[in-house]
Amino acid sequence: MRIRSYASPAYQDALRDVMETHFALARTEHHGLPLILDLRAGWGGAMPRYLEVFNSTVPRMVMTSREGESHEQRQAWNPRTNPVVMLIDGGSRSGKEILAYGFKKSKVGTLVGERTAGAVLAGTLRPLADGSVLYVAVADVHVDGDRLEGVGVEPDIAVARDLPYATGKDPQIRAALEHLTTKQKE
Repeated sequence: MRIRSYASPAYQDALRDVMETHFALARTEHHGLPLILDLRAGWGGAMPRYLEVFNSTVPRMVMTSREGESHEQRQAWNPRTNPVVMLIDGGSRSGKEILAYGFKKSKVGTLVGERTAGAVLAGTLRPLADGSVLYVAVADVHVDGDRLEGVGVEPDIAVARDLPYATGKDPQIRAALEHLTTKQKE
């Protein structure tokens, strides 16, 4: 799943919807379906609560109507049965860095790629007369007491991407797939 922007909560809603519907149909309890969540480049804007889709402590609940129709309610993704890798790079900034930080700290899965940008100051867009916009920092940000500004988040598996998508090859995706293949064999 490639998330180019979190500039609106609608992007997270769309991700959750796909994970709860299309992906849910493809995975089973016995054969975990791996996920690569690609947060490279694009706009930030993500909120820490977006990691809730990976909360593996949520209990499984089945609701059965009076007519006997059952519907299962559960988190969108259980990383214990369905391994997940998050791709990051120097273009992952702002809210995407906060997600990468939380993903790593909570041990949801594995970060693959390059250190994030270290650009986590809260900001706002100001339209200019020529049609362009100016991004103005308006607040400092600390995550669990840590300041990510100027520091970024290091991947668990460092993989350079010197020529993005050169001749159709993406070494970071290849490394993520190799890691997930190894995890599934364990």
